[in-house]
Amino acid sequence: MFERPSYPVAVQVPTTAYIPETTIYFDNPAERPRGDTKAWAVDEALDGLSDAVDAIVAEYPVEREALTLLSLDVVEVPTHFVTTNADSGAPHVKPSLYERQGEMRIAHFQRDGALSATAVREELSETLPGQSRSPIQLTAVEHVTAKPFRQGQQSQGSAGIARYYTERDAENVDDLSLTPAIYRLQHLARDGDRSRPLRPSLSNLEDLLPVMSRQADDLLRPVTFAGEELERSVFHAEEVLR
Repeated sequence: MFERPSYPVAVQVPTTAYIPETTIYFDNPAERPRGDTKAWAVDEALDGLSDAVDAIVAEYPVEREALTLLSLDVVEVPTHFVTTNADSGAPHVKPSLYERQGEMRIAHFQRDGALSATAVREELSETLPGQSRSPIQLTAVEHVTAKPFRQGQQSQGSAGIARYYTERDAENVDDLSLTPAIYRLQHLARDGDRSRPLRPSLSNLEDLLPVMSRQADDLLRPVTFAGEELERSVFHAEEVLR
């Protein structure tokens, strides 16, 4: 039953800091940062985030654990296209990845709360409604082909241009074999989507993400939800009986 509130209504002033949603771009062999945004080194981003959290915690009554990771994109490059930076010791992609038009796989992780509620409300049977601590899940894997360098060895061009062939790029060069193969969870599929179902591949991820499946135990971890199953009946009236 709807009850009209008693006026005047008291407006509550927020007592915590407002932190706008922020996208951080790291060194990504598949995509450039959008617009004028620069790519951060991992250590640089972590240090900056830690400083910001320290400042907020010192001034407002918030907990560090309140920070939530909404999404994460990870690119897996075949090991023969990867080398080590002589100065930092960090992994580095060889230019030959683009020269030889090698293959990459992009894994998209996303938390259910960040997805469209209207599109997935009936599909997400394994989520925890209202729980912000639900883990991010693997929602899609793209199998893509690297494009050759356009300008110089660093492949510098207009920001936002993918470093792999999209469906439109494959059509432009008249080679549909370069069209990305996209594996996507069913509740993310759209009308006319050519994506392949991801769910059957989850039990055999080493075929799609071999390196990640073997070495990233902290990133890929099966989870089990405990609870109970409930059935719901929906009645649709077809006619009025008098």
